[in-house]
Amino acid sequence: MLRPEPLVLVGGPEHPLTSFSEVSVEQLRTCAPLCVDRLDGFQARFVRRLADVGQPPRLLTLGSIDAVKQSLIAGFGIALLPVVTVADELASGRLRRVNWLPPFEVYAQLAWRGDLRCNSAFRAMFDAVIQVFDERGRPLPYATGA
Repeated sequence: MLRPEPLVLVGGPEHPLTSFSEVSVEQLRTCAPLCVDRLDGFQARFVRRLADVGQPPRLLTLGSIDAVKQSLIAGFGIALLPVVTVADELASGRLRRVNWLPPFEVYAQLAWRGDLRCNSAFRAMFDAVIQVFDERGRPLPYATGA
């Protein structure tokens, strides 16, 4: 486990929910959530949270985060995405935050097969990841190179 991975709910610059100071789950249900093709992990948790207040929402599933972002920019729906994937669009105003935080956290993780520890290319990549996180001063409580 490398670090928490902050998530943000976003919509296009004209999306009505981006102008509210607070947004409820009931309000989120009025919008079609967009998601990446694989509905798993945090996206599945988001959809389950929306389903807690009624029928599961109708989803628009797309093949990539870029496809989701372009659809949002064009005015289609909302999406819960890692902040790192939409930082440029938020900074430029092409996307805007919806003021809602998920009631769960997700973490960036690094996993590998046990037999890769002896692979020099893997070791170099693993050591570089650890070094980057160490330099940023973020603890890596479960990351060990042993």
